[in-house]
Amino acid sequence: MISRRLSSIFRDVSRRMFFWRRDTIGLAVGADRLLAIGVDAGKETIAWALEAPATGDIASLRAQVHALLEKAPRKRWRARRPAIVAAVGPTLVQTKRIGRLPPLPSVEAMSDVVRASTSRFFIVGETPAAVSDVHLSQSGDPWAAAFERPVIDAIIAGCRDARLPLGGCVPEVSLLPRSFNPSSFVWSDGSVCVAISAVQGELDSVRPCQSALELQRSGGQHADLVEPLATLGEDARRFAGAYGAAIARGRFPALAAPLRKHANPGAPIPVWRTAVAIAACILALGIAAVAPAVTARKQSQRAETALAAIDAQRTTAVDATINLRQVTAALDSAARAASERQSILALLASVTAGLPDSSAIVTLRTDSTGGTIVVLSPRAAMVVKTLDGLEEMTAPQIVGPVTRETNGNRELDRVTVRFGLPRSVVVRR
Repeated sequence: MISRRLSSIFRDVSRRMFFWRRDTIGLAVGADRLLAIGVDAGKETIAWALEAPATGDIASLRAQVHALLEKAPRKRWRARRPAIVAAVGPTLVQTKRIGRLPPLPSVEAMSDVVRASTSRFFIVGETPAAVSDVHLSQSGDPWAAAFERPVIDAIIAGCRDARLPLGGCVPEVSLLPRSFNPSSFVWSDGSVCVAISAVQGELDSVRPCQSALELQRSGGQHADLVEPLATLGEDARRFAGAYGAAIARGRFPALAAPLRKHANPGAPIPVWRTAVAIAACILALGIAAVAPAVTARKQSQRAETALAAIDAQRTTAVDATINLRQVTAALDSAARAASERQSILALLASVTAGLPDSSAIVTLRTDSTGGTIVVLSPRAAMVVKTLDGLEEMTAPQIVGPVTRETNGNRELDRVTVRFGLPRSVVVRR
C-alpha cells in the first residue's frame, strides 16, 4: 500500500517536472521501410520524423534499427532518455480475433491456451512465434497477435545498441486507429494490404483486401489523418503507424509482444552490467570483511563508555564509604568518651559527702587525668584521709603550704590537694 502511494506521488511529481518528463519515440517496422517519430513529453505534437529503407532481411534488421535511432535528435537537458514503442507491420505479425475458445475464467487463462495451441489459431511456419496476451475489446471479443520472434529479438537488440529503453512491440494495425479520423480505412505494408475498422479508436476488425482498389477508395488525403500527423504534409500517411506508437506511450499497449520472456537468451551481457555486478560483489565482500571489526569496535566503545560511567559511580561510592568510616569512627570515639566520662556534679557530691564536718570546698578543678581541690577544714590531715577513701579519686596529696584562716570565731586550715582519676573514669564537665 505504501509503495503504491509513493509510486503515485512520484508519477505526479514527474509530470510537473519538465526536465524529468520522458519524450517518446514511435518506431514503425515494415516490410520495406523503417520510420520513427519523436513526440514531446506530455504532448501529442510531432518534434521530428525520420525514415529509412529496409532490406527485408531479418539478419540486418538490428543494425538498421540501431542506425535509424542513432539519427534521432535527443535533448541533453532531459533527465530521462526517450522511450520507444515499436509498431510491427502486418507483414511481420498476424493480428486476429480469436474464436472457438473454451469458456475460461480470466484473460490469463485465455492467453495460456492460445500460447499452448499457437498453430491452431495462427499460421506458423519454421520461424518461431512470440504470442501476445489476449486482449478483450469493448464488445468482449478476444484478440491476440503472433509476432515473428527473430523480428522482436532484432528490435530489442537494436534499441539496446542505441541505449534507448523499449516499452513494447505492438501490431501496427492496433495503433493505426489513433492516427486516422475515419473509423474504416485501408493500410498496406509491402505486398500485404488490410482493411481495418475501428470503434472509438479501438480495433474492431482486420481483413485482407485488394490493395489497388481499396487504396484508391481510401484516397489517402490529409483529412483522413489526425491534425498533429497531417502537419507532415504529403508523407504524413506513411508515418501513421509510427505516430500511433508514439502517442501510445504511457497507456497499456494492448497486444504487445512478451519482450522479457522471449528475449534472445544468447544475447551478450552489456559490459556495464558486468562491471556493476563485479563492483557490487567486491563491495559486498569488503563490507563482509570490515563489518566484524567495525561491529567489535562499536561494541568496545559502548563497553568503555559503560565502564567509565560505572567507574565514576564506583569512585563516588568509595569516597562516600571513606567518609562514612571516618564519621563512624568519630561517632564511636565520642560515644566511648561520653560513656567513660564522669559527671563533675557526681564527683563534687562524693567529695562533699566524704569531707569532715565544718569543711567547705573553695575550688574544684579537673582535667582528663586528675584535678585540684582547695578545702577549708578544721584539720587538713582529715581531708587527705577522707579523699583517699573515695573510689572516684586516686593518690590524693597535699600540694603547697597549709595555712590557717579565721572564719568568724573559728580557725580553719586552708589546704590544696592534688588527686588523680581512675582510668575508667573521666570527669564530664
